[in-house]
Amino acid sequence: MYYNRALAMAGTWHSSISTLLSAHQSIGLPEPLRLFGSEEQKRHWLPRLARDHVSAFLLTEPDVGSDPARMSTTAVPTGDGAGYLINGRKLWATNGAIADVVVIMAVVPESEGTGAASPRSSARATATASRSSTATTSWGCGGSRTR
Repeated sequence: MYYNRALAMAGTWHSSISTLLSAHQSIGLPEPLRLFGSEEQKRHWLPRLARDHVSAFLLTEPDVGSDPARMSTTAVPTGDGAGYLINGRKLWATNGAIADVVVIMAVVPESEGTGAASPRSSARATATASRSSTATTSWGCGGSRTR
């Protein structure tokens, strides 16, 4: 109830602000990070996400739409413990034009010890992605854009 009140209050300034905040907080990085992130990730990212970093959310794929059970994008561990190799195509990113970090919905293959193929967010899989400095529509895995 308080969350909806806060969104309504923000929306009185401009109607799109509540949508931006809702996507950032609810399906962007803060919530999966809070639920599944390591303590180190939380210490690093949560203050930034509360202060000035905006997160985006990538789910929708060609021929699949927004059905996570049919996703074809995969996240495979790189083997060096540094992250995951993301392979796939997303149609758009909610908040993508202004985001600093993204949550990428991807399938972690069964052979990677999950017990079954399952959708995982980039925060849960401990991978982060950031916008390329050369093109606003290009996204790469493995770092963060700083302001």
